[in-house]
Amino acid sequence: TEIYSVREEGQVKNRHRLVRLVGEKPTLNCTISATLVEALWDTGAMVSMISKDWLEENISNYKFLAIDPRLHTPETVGEFENICINSDADLIKLDHNPIDSVWSDQPEKPSGLIKIHPLKFSGKSHHEKLDSLSKSLKDNDFEAYLITSLESQCWLLNLRGSDSIYTPLIQSTTLLLSTGDVFLFIEPSKITDQVKRHLGENIHICRPDSFYDKLLELKQFIKLVSVDKLTVSCWHVDIIQSAGLSLKLVDDPCSIPMACKNDCEISGIRACHQRDGAALVKFLEWLENSCLSGEITEMEASEKLEEFRNKNKFYQGPSFATISASGGNGAIVHYHASDETNKKITADSLYLVDSGGQYLDGTTDVTRTVAIGNPTSEQKKRYTQVLKGHIALASAKFPKGTCGGHLDAFARSFLWADGVDYDHGTGHGVGSYLSVHEGPQRISRGSLGPELKAGMILSNEPGYYKKDEYGIRIENLVCVCISDIVSDSKNKILEFETITLAPIDKRLIDVVLLDEKEKTWINEYHSKVYSSLKSKVEGTTITWLKKATDLLD
Repeated sequence: TEIYSVREEGQVKNRHRLVRLVGEKPTLNCTISATLVEALWDTGAMVSMISKDWLEENISNYKFLAIDPRLHTPETVGEFENICINSDADLIKLDHNPIDSVWSDQPEKPSGLIKIHPLKFSGKSHHEKLDSLSKSLKDNDFEAYLITSLESQCWLLNLRGSDSIYTPLIQSTTLLLSTGDVFLFIEPSKITDQVKRHLGENIHICRPDSFYDKLLELKQFIKLVSVDKLTVSCWHVDIIQSAGLSLKLVDDPCSIPMACKNDCEISGIRACHQRDGAALVKFLEWLENSCLSGEITEMEASEKLEEFRNKNKFYQGPSFATISASGGNGAIVHYHASDETNKKITADSLYLVDSGGQYLDGTTDVTRTVAIGNPTSEQKKRYTQVLKGHIALASAKFPKGTCGGHLDAFARSFLWADGVDYDHGTGHGVGSYLSVHEGPQRISRGSLGPELKAGMILSNEPGYYKKDEYGIRIENLVCVCISDIVSDSKNKILEFETITLAPIDKRLIDVVLLDEKEKTWINEYHSKVYSSLKSKVEGTTITWLKKATDLLD
């Protein structure tokens, strides 16, 4: 029996799964029966997430653990090695993933051309970014830095691609020297002459399979290569060390500058949220007029929202697979409607839609929970508790140096007071026409995360989920800003600007549970939604929007 690491279709980042192949012990270079692999995969029981605990409990049943080093970080491989040593098993790094030998219908490698992300959207040239990063490397005595984060490379070089679904990423690796020279390891066929001119003379295009040879060539100039400890693969580490170079695991120096959006990016993000909000308002009006019949399905609703978004300027596609969930499906946090699960949206139920768009000037992510028909008193109570937490976080003022984890309880306290909670983070970072889940900023009770800084975009998304009955989530994106409040210390006070624009369903609010400040927040937010979107919709939608954003009684 052996354990093999499997690559998931369409997954660019590290994602680890196991397939246990039971039978005669094969040799390392054998061809495994495709029928066997498919049969085991179809059972579901033979597929599980790689777990340190699982390995510790089960590795003694095996003689060795074979891994594809391209799919694991050095930290993960170190944990595997320790587990194997303790169980007298051998860890073997494969040169070739055995699944490739039997995956007869494997998709072709992405071959889409790379596009330039222009200065009018990026707000800062890639030359400025490279100069700043090179200076940082020199100041910290780094001779070279290997960038393995796909988001960081796109941001740094002002490039976007189509190698990943929902996120405009490029499969590449970038080696930056403190001298300012850059080596971009990528399929040359993806680089047009226009992109070459954009990159300039100091950025050298190299084939991916030339990485080792290029390191040998650069040995006369560099002795140590720094790498991102969170995204670098064990394969890259092994190659660097086999080339005779020293290695240092560090934090990605692009992550914080990328997370702190500049004024141009923030302006674009505000603008794209207006267009996105108008599409969502049109959808919500359509939903209200169409779903009481009980004939509209979750998938049809999702397609209708995409139809509205697709008419928008700069729209490039969804930023993730839309969660369109009716009734009990809404209680599944990361639900995705399929032919097998596709429900009709029926009267007297809750409908949850979590969706987003990729625009040339920004990325959106918004969740609204809507009453279809008449909500119950329990549903209104839970919705209002979630809303109170959302408002508390959106209204928070906090000193410089505060981390997202410090603020997480703001969103949960009203649920906690009633003995309930939600089992997911409260907020994640969001990119600018990049990843809808951008790090390192986050709001979570599981980890403090980094210090929140002006320009960071995060989600504010508390929720409540009652298994098999309904789910509630209210999500807006917020931008960290410097507050006008004067502090009695040297620290500046920060706050959030809510940038998502879409009505909150007033039919689900139990007004008795709100205090005056919360009512004021809702009324001011709805006033902003109406004034921002009224010129972007027309006809009956203006009337619907006015009613949806009228003042609370």
